[in-house]
Amino acid sequence: MFFSIMILIVSTIFSVFVILYKLKHNGYTVFFDSYLLILVFSLLYFNLPSFFVTDLNMYYRWGISLDSMVFSNLLVSFSTVFLSVSLVFSNSDKNKIHINALKAAKPNVNNKTLIFVVFIILCVFLLVKLKDIDFSVLSGTYSALSRDEFSKSVAYFTVSVVVLTYFRLRSFIVLTPLFAVILLDISSGTRSAALVCMLTLIYIYIYSQKKIPYIATIILILILLLVGLLRAKINSFIPTHIILLGEMGETFITLPKLILDGNYVGHGTVIGVIASLFFALLQPYRLLINETYTFSGPFMAEYINRGYGFASNYIIDSLYLGYYGFPLVLMCIFIYCRVSNYIMNSTPYRFVLMYAIFNCFIIRLIVREGFFGSVGLYMFLLLFYIISLYVFDKVCFDK
Repeated sequence: MFFSIMILIVSTIFSVFVILYKLKHNGYTVFFDSYLLILVFSLLYFNLPSFFVTDLNMYYRWGISLDSMVFSNLLVSFSTVFLSVSLVFSNSDKNKIHINALKAAKPNVNNKTLIFVVFIILCVFLLVKLKDIDFSVLSGTYSALSRDEFSKSVAYFTVSVVVLTYFRLRSFIVLTPLFAVILLDISSGTRSAALVCMLTLIYIYIYSQKKIPYIATIILILILLLVGLLRAKINSFIPTHIILLGEMGETFITLPKLILDGNYVGHGTVIGVIASLFFALLQPYRLLINETYTFSGPFMAEYINRGYGFASNYIIDSLYLGYYGFPLVLMCIFIYCRVSNYIMNSTPYRFVLMYAIFNCFIIRLIVREGFFGSVGLYMFLLLFYIISLYVFDKVCFDK
């Protein structure tokens, strides 16, 4: 165990050093590099909770063996070093081509801006209100979204319209609906939708002002941690630092729990992976696919049987195919980041920020839920959102 912890410490220090090196040499443009994003999320969702795996195991009674913890630390260390080396050789400075296409934004408040802001805020509150209506009477097949899923849907809707319109109206007043969603989400005791909008605000600031808002970012992180602490049920036998890990601990813990479990490792099939890849795209056949194939997430939830959902992650999701799935998924992640960076540099400047924000969301899902299903969702978002927003942009703003 001591040896694996030392390797984990070294890999973590190396990864942090690489991030700081890229920040120094590439500045704000590095935040538009997919390799950096997945490395940062991996450090948060893998390396950080790995240091507390003994506490997580003890206080939540997971019954994880010492060998599983050691093997987990080794895979986490290898993946972060692999991503760090990939980041070193990435060309994030090329993103300056499109980022510099937008000058620093200046307030430009006019009637069109105010009407837009009022309209979007009304839409946000209307969508929240509609959540309380029971639509099951309209369709026997209606399946309501959970509160958290619905909040994220509202956030994605708001982000999509606000970001694109920001480039046309060039006013920070346009960003007001994002603050409305943040306040609504935090006041209800959740964080998912607030995180979506906070990340969007950070990206807009970086993109328009050509610098990184370090202090504002730290404040936003502290706000999210505080909300998580306040909404948690504080038990005397669970330390505060374990509670503050929140979804990071929940995402990670399935890795040491199932990494040596023969009932899970190798249970998946290549056909099942292909099905998960097209699950989001083939909307009319989602029910049929769900009934035909068992993905790693649902299998994991039923197998663990804790009575509440624990997230998957790209490492344990890859092991569903067998141990060969781990290097396969790492190579797929490398290719995805390469392609994503290429698309970033080829996208018209008005859509670069929109693409960067949704790419950030998808990379977070890759880390939290697995590679293939999240990439399928990525393709769906590209087809649905990009086409829809392109039409919206042409109809509403082009003469």
